[in-house]
Amino acid sequence: MKTISILGSTGSIGTQTLDVIRHDRERYRVVALAAGGNVDLLVRQALEFRPSIVSLATREAAERAASMLPADIRVLHGEEGLIEAAAGAGAELVVTALVGSRGIRSTIAAIEAGAAIGLANKETLVAAGHLVTKLAESRCVPILPVDSEHSAIFQCLNGERRADVKKITLTASGGAFRDRTRAELKDVTVEQALIHPNWAMGAKITIDSATMANKGLEVIEAHWLYSLPYEQIDVLLHPESIIHSMVEFADNSVIAQLGVPDMRIPIQSGVLRPRPPSIWRRSDGCISGRWILSVIHASGWLTRRGAPAVRRRSSSTPRTKRRWKSFCAARSRFCKSRIRSRRCSTASCRNRSIHTRQSRNWTRGCGGR
Repeated sequence: MKTISILGSTGSIGTQTLDVIRHDRERYRVVALAAGGNVDLLVRQALEFRPSIVSLATREAAERAASMLPADIRVLHGEEGLIEAAAGAGAELVVTALVGSRGIRSTIAAIEAGAAIGLANKETLVAAGHLVTKLAESRCVPILPVDSEHSAIFQCLNGERRADVKKITLTASGGAFRDRTRAELKDVTVEQALIHPNWAMGAKITIDSATMANKGLEVIEAHWLYSLPYEQIDVLLHPESIIHSMVEFADNSVIAQLGVPDMRIPIQSGVLRPRPPSIWRRSDGCISGRWILSVIHASGWLTRRGAPAVRRRSSSTPRTKRRWKSFCAARSRFCKSRIRSRRCSTASCRNRSIHTRQSRNWTRGCGGR
């Protein structure tokens, strides 16, 4: 039985990982759960899966959770609690699904403890890929990608020599605004950006998909995961989200990974190995029909190009840090400005508190401190 710790268990990836585990309990045991401030959901998860450790962001949240949990579950909080959940519960696999750069220290702690990493937190490699990959290599710890594109690349490279790779291609759905021109983006709202045409994801990554910032971060992530220069990493627009990524080899042959747009599939096939029989939606009807692959128009999606351009330089130089901070600030500007204008123009908005909270989360997730 494989022991698993999930950091970010109340988020989109965390809840879907638990959904996969829920249907295969004989093979997996949850030993730690960590979340931010969603006490009620974390308590329900802890009562169902009975981990030895749970951790929350604040002391107040932890005290509230402790009052609802049995004494045999340790309730921790803050950065130290997060690190303990990652490295102190004896997990063989740590799924890091935290938002933003908050997952760096806990990921490093898990690697130092010898746990395999199921990486759903791309900012960990974006901000500290040069540290994390070097440490994982020195400790012989595998980093297993959870998101659909990198899980697809991981599967396409299975059994292949990296020296034979000519280039990898990540596909992009294009998000909520993929059919709009740049001029038509002037008056879009956060509510519109949060309606993704294909995927069910958390708020931050859905916004990043709409602005294509997410794809820029994925290019940087691919650079560190597969030790490839940026010139060998391409992106194509694929609105159907059936082809998740592909690899072209030196002999010009191409291997692609296909499947329905359901995050539980890359979770179970890329991380919870050996590959279990799937109970999720089959791809029979979804992969038939016409597929579109097209080049992304650079003038419309500058963030896809901008993120790798910033990261091509050494991560430790002051100039790179300034560029990265500028990029992160631009990524959050859309959310902050649209939420502010929404609140000003609609004083009776019932979702005002939700919009405000999401704005803070997006800003914090950018790592632009």
